Amino acid sequence: MQALTRNQVSEFAPARLHQLARDILNLSRMELERRYISLELDFKAQIDEVYCERVQIQQVLLNLVINAIEAMTDNSGLCTLRLSSSHPRPDVIRFEVADNGTGLSEEVIGKIFDSFYTTKPEGMGMGLTISHEIIKRHGGEIGAGNRQEQGSVFWFTLPVHQQPVN
Repeated sequence: MQALTRNQVSEFAPARLHQLARDILNLSRMELERRYISLELDFKAQIDEVYCERVQIQQVLLNLVINAIEAMTDNSGLCTLRLSSSHPRPDVIRFEVADNGTGLSEEVIGKIFDSFYTTKPEGMGMGLTISHEIIKRHGGEIGAGNRQEQGSVFWFTLPVHQQPVN
């Protein structure tokens, strides 16, 4: 938690994306329990090691998880947060954070990563902008859309870190 709040020089190193996600879920556990949100993990990616600035990727994950939790505030039914990973290509990992909240309008999807754009009354509109810049700096992409069932899904991709062959 301290590393997320300190202003430190970025240091890229190999890290396990699944473990970074689990660390963020541990930080969010009380909020998930307080709001009676069930958790689904579907980590299908076989290679989850990425070359990253660990704290920045944790910041992205925390932002996406908190946004998903808040998107389910008005959901009167079962609330479910789903985190999943896959390999769209062998050299890329895709990580998704999905909720079953209200979803996103097409207008919101088109502006959601813009600076100072927010759908929250008390929001600053910087969380997703910063997340976009972090993922871009790491050689990945980030996006958002609606789930077929209900709710929204935010995803990002990162290149996987290949171990050198000796």
